[in-house]
Amino acid sequence: MGQLFAVEIIYRGVFQKTLAKNITRGIVLAAHNEGKLGISFGRYGDSPERNGIPAKGFAIVASDEETLEAGMAQYEPKAVDVTVVLDDTLCKGTESWAWYGLRPVHGALKPGGRAATLEFVPNEDRVSPPMPAAFSMYMLTTTVAGDAYTFSELSSMYDQAGFTGVKAHPIPMSPHTIVMGSA
Repeated sequence: MGQLFAVEIIYRGVFQKTLAKNITRGIVLAAHNEGKLGISFGRYGDSPERNGIPAKGFAIVASDEETLEAGMAQYEPKAVDVTVVLDDTLCKGTESWAWYGLRPVHGALKPGGRAATLEFVPNEDRVSPPMPAAFSMYMLTTTVAGDAYTFSELSSMYDQAGFTGVKAHPIPMSPHTIVMGSA
């Protein structure tokens, strides 16, 4: 049996569904261009131990046909190499996904695997930069207990879930930040 590489995309919403589909298809296309086999597929999140995750997309890449078939035989990969979380999923609310979702994401990653979340991350003063601060204000005024997490709060959550090497990667020309940690 050869090598299997699995990527999980966690999302909610119509626009994120399209983005997740394009990411997983892009991974498979890149694998095909390198002579590897792959498949992408999606499913609705109905796993009770991952409370609050509405849907997922997967890209499975293998070095040979037998390994790909073994990976495809699973409803959901038991362990993944990379998890990408889209849609500011870790924003505060009355039932924050952050407290319930990071531990199972960590548990689904292979040792050394990486998790990445796309977030609006305000500075510690919570009034800058402009877009993340505006998002934080929007959450505060339109939800019961809404807010957005600062990097120190996100880093603490990642640490509590078992991640190491948590880093923030601001996206140039974008209000978003990618927060990454290793299993």
